[in-house]
Amino acid sequence: MSSEEPPQDDREFFSIAAKLNFISTEMAQDLTEEFAAGNSHPTQMILQKGLLDNVEIDIVQTLLHSTEIIPDYKILGMLGKGGMGVVYRAKQLSLDRIVALKTVLVSQMGNPNMASRFEREAVTVARLKHPNIIAAYDFGQHDNRLFLAMEFVDGKDVEKLIMQREYLDEATTLGIIRQVASGLSHAKQHGIVHRDIKPANLLLIEPPEWFPLPPGVPMVKIADFGLAFLTQDQNIQTRLTAANASVGSPHYMSPEQINGQEIDHRSDIYALGATMYHMLTGRPPFDGNTIPQIIAQKLNGEATSLSAGPHVISEQTTQLVKDMLALKPEERLDDYNCLIDRIDAALQERPTLQAGIGSSTDTVTTILERSHLQSQAMTTEVDQPVTSNRKRRYIMTATLSIIVLLLLGLLFFYPKQPEAPLRSMIPSGWSEPLFNGQTLGALPSSGSWTVDKDDEGAIVIAGTNGMIRRPLLRNNLPLENYKLLLFVRLNKASAVQLHFGIEQDQKGKGPYSVLRITPEQVILTEHRSPSAESSTPHTIQNAADQYHVIELEYQHGHWWVFFDDQLVGTVNTQQKPILPEVRLSVEGGPAWFSDLQIEELIPVDQEVISEN
Repeated sequence: MSSEEPPQDDREFFSIAAKLNFISTEMAQDLTEEFAAGNSHPTQMILQKGLLDNVEIDIVQTLLHSTEIIPDYKILGMLGKGGMGVVYRAKQLSLDRIVALKTVLVSQMGNPNMASRFEREAVTVARLKHPNIIAAYDFGQHDNRLFLAMEFVDGKDVEKLIMQREYLDEATTLGIIRQVASGLSHAKQHGIVHRDIKPANLLLIEPPEWFPLPPGVPMVKIADFGLAFLTQDQNIQTRLTAANASVGSPHYMSPEQINGQEIDHRSDIYALGATMYHMLTGRPPFDGNTIPQIIAQKLNGEATSLSAGPHVISEQTTQLVKDMLALKPEERLDDYNCLIDRIDAALQERPTLQAGIGSSTDTVTTILERSHLQSQAMTTEVDQPVTSNRKRRYIMTATLSIIVLLLLGLLFFYPKQPEAPLRSMIPSGWSEPLFNGQTLGALPSSGSWTVDKDDEGAIVIAGTNGMIRRPLLRNNLPLENYKLLLFVRLNKASAVQLHFGIEQDQKGKGPYSVLRITPEQVILTEHRSPSAESSTPHTIQNAADQYHVIELEYQHGHWWVFFDDQLVGTVNTQQKPILPEVRLSVEGGPAWFSDLQIEELIPVDQEVISEN
């Protein structure tokens, strides 16, 4: 290599960034050529162009210098990243074993006491020795970076399994929850509270031969023990300040934890009950998008009964979940041994329960690998007596023939409409606010739009009339699949509209879809043909006096539109060129908008790992 040729590490910077999906392959090629022609360092180029943030740059540098980051460890690839920490797959060289290496930059913590707390928690967690708890091996600090080496578990988490199968059957759920309760009981004996039990922290693997489990029930490994304080959950979208946010995931955390009160093991039992509810129904018991919404739901009443779920659940299991989700800790089921006994009683009371969506032949492999919930036809085979009555056979044959002809005729005259696919995508870990709370920036608009404060003092976008547009891009490229979240309050406006799914044409005025909100109702309207189609109006109350949450998911050409957690409708724009933008319009304002955020979605089985 000549003295003027850039170092190999520098030349690989952009290709690794592309493998991590931080930039596109085409952009990586362009940047590599630009780098070869100039003298700028890759990190300087990336920062100047605003393509990566400091954490993403650190990840690329870590993979480039895989043996120089943590002594005795070689970084092999990235497993995931959260609010402050990054988890890598690594090899511990001295013991020749693969580990999960969680790293946290001290500079990202903000609180100088975090490092000492990290050390205390790591020492405590290292004492836990239980087959259902991911083991902690090593911890320390090197070059302003905290690290914790843990058992590497190559499994699927319960959250992904629920997304693939919509919900889990009762026996599989009970088998999984029983193992988690056993692990949490062991932690309680050591005075440890997990603080963040949720489906994403329960990893499923094939059980070893020595570990007895019912057929079809996978083995569970509980992740992130004692380290919840290091995470800033990406699912928390709230108008509250960070100082008011509680540690944990609000969909599952107990009322006392979400209110910042003292907690003990009963808080973990509540979270386990919320997780169990989610597994059985396909949704959390209190499915709000903000901490205020969830608090209000939890304090205003019980979760919807499991009897209203998608399948029949036994009375024992229904009552068990209810007891685990009791609002007051003193009224809640508070003993893990009792919890395990009640799970065993529920299984023994109904010995016909089998793990695996209605099939006793399901194996752990099918539970972990099956992509979608398979509908099971219930059939009963009965030995039919042989009859000598030919006339009856002829009548039956003729009747069946007529029925078949009628069905074929119906299929001919009423062709089957294509069904929207399942919502099978999950967050990639990348998200970005669409409003920085200070200025509208380059948001193109017409009419009157300003940065203002609402009556609670929160920074909002105030629109009096006209329209504002927002591109939906990552690194200046359109996102393939994404979720848009925003809060809207009508205030004095007579109507607010969200325009999306805008088809491209030369004048930028192609067909589109509209979610229209008035003080009385919300309705989804299609403007894609001369005869516009509308959804059934949803009646709302107090629209002008409170914030409402709009969620817009785009997956493979299909749109799902939610208003305050309720599905308003779906739109199919498959095989149509769609502009990567949304538009907000206001009539007779001002109306207030806040917490606009875009989040990238990826297929549930896509792994973001870059091998070195």
